[in-house]
Amino acid sequence: MLNEKILNTPVILFLGAGASIPLGKPGMDTFVDNLKPSIVNQEESQLLTALIQFRGKDLELILGELDTLIGLSYADISAMVRQGNNTSHRVNLEPSVTEPLRDHIKHKIIQEYRNIPDESVQTLYEPLFDRIFEQYGERIHCLPVFTTNYDRAIERFCSKNYETYELTDGFNYNVILREDTWNQEIFHSFHPVAGKRNIVLFKLHGSVDWVRDKTTDRIRRAPPMFDKLEEDAFQNVLIYPATAKIATAEPYFTAYTYYARCCDRATLCLTIGYSFRDYDALSRLRSSMLLNEKLKLALLSPSSNKILEKLPLPQNRVKALPFRFGDPTGSNDYLTAIQLAAITT
Repeated sequence: MLNEKILNTPVILFLGAGASIPLGKPGMDTFVDNLKPSIVNQEESQLLTALIQFRGKDLELILGELDTLIGLSYADISAMVRQGNNTSHRVNLEPSVTEPLRDHIKHKIIQEYRNIPDESVQTLYEPLFDRIFEQYGERIHCLPVFTTNYDRAIERFCSKNYETYELTDGFNYNVILREDTWNQEIFHSFHPVAGKRNIVLFKLHGSVDWVRDKTTDRIRRAPPMFDKLEEDAFQNVLIYPATAKIATAEPYFTAYTYYARCCDRATLCLTIGYSFRDYDALSRLRSSMLLNEKLKLALLSPSSNKILEKLPLPQNRVKALPFRFGDPTGSNDYLTAIQLAAITT
């Protein structure tokens, strides 16, 4: 059932949060810093301050803690929180505080990632895709792009460059419903468009403009909005940052399946701005490297050396590219590094 044209590609691209920073999107620390002044409820603000104090500016851990507390809704909970001056104060951990704080964070995530500047997208991705497609030439039927990002950067790039690039992302226009709907069969039946550079996009954690219609279970595009006001009818299709992310439902299952099977056959997984904190992605990559002895990993990130040191992967098959994606002063450096990584696989 899986599409052989997608699977039989020598290179796959994996984009993490660091790939969106050049587009003006904040890193995790900055996002958490920006949360504080946006919260007007005092109890919610106190709880967020306490979570940051003990979990750091780690959005995954913060949301994970909130999910845990909300799961204890059968109990009346409060806590004495220590402060740096050896004093303490009581923090309310009731659902009346934890649930609105979690909803506020989720809303801010959608607000932050729903807009992408077209000019920045073009400047950022045009040289990258040029280098990849020129390097692999006729050997690449399509470029599978896997991303944990919610933004629409790749979609916007392909839309602006429709004469050169053809995008397959699991959606097509349903003439009966008069809307774009998602269907895994679009990937399974993929055929490269001749004369174009074909990109197949898998959004592992969903997208800001995907919603599930609860009455039909269909996934369709919609203006990016938080589903809280219409949660009886619609649901955002996003896996929010959290420590536990096991993607067994659609559309995530299909995306992760293609990721694993592409890794089984590729010679290079080029990763940009990704820290491999996603258990699903790391476990599949590790399994594929055991099966596919030709697969190598190249990680483009200023902290790539530190990240790769901690990964349970064969070190002779991972390569750190310690450059900043989108840095205009060093674009030739990281593009050359990517080209060399491709040559050596």
